[in-house]
Amino acid sequence: EGPTADVLRAPAHRRTRALVAAVPTGVPRGTALSDARIEAAAATPATAVVPPEDDRVVLRATGLTRSYRGPAGSVRTAVDGVSLEVRRGRTLGLVGGSGSGKTTVARLLLALEEPDAGDVTLDGEPWSGIPEGERRSRRARVGAVYQDPLASFDPRWSVDRILQDALAVAGLRG
Repeated sequence: EGPTADVLRAPAHRRTRALVAAVPTGVPRGTALSDARIEAAAATPATAVVPPEDDRVVLRATGLTRSYRGPAGSVRTAVDGVSLEVRRGRTLGLVGGSGSGKTTVARLLLALEEPDAGDVTLDGEPWSGIPEGERRSRRARVGAVYQDPLASFDPRWSVDRILQDALAVAGLRG
């Protein structure tokens, strides 16, 4: 319990230490972790992620806007003026409530839809005005992981149960 940075830097509880230590280590999938190894990982302080030396912007969106026509000609704006950039070796997460435009932003970033305004570049090259075959080739260089509503937090679960579940998925015991 406490500020996020403090909890991640020096987790006090054994389960929290195990969660912080559950970063993939290159161990082959299916390899069982011994209790001693779990304890050693939990006792090891978390290390900072070192950014790659090449931190150029690989994906940039500027002023993205997208609206949809509804019944009787009504217009609903799903995305309004979104700008973002993703640097090489980094991950970007879009967080928002249901219907807030996350999927629309992802579809615009992948050029699955055209924005009403704004533009998207991948490695400095614009997405708009290129043939679909080229777009498909570019999409293969971008990874998108969509929200899985069935795997989202269940409000009926206690924090303890959520942490136990996360530890079990990571192959650790709580």
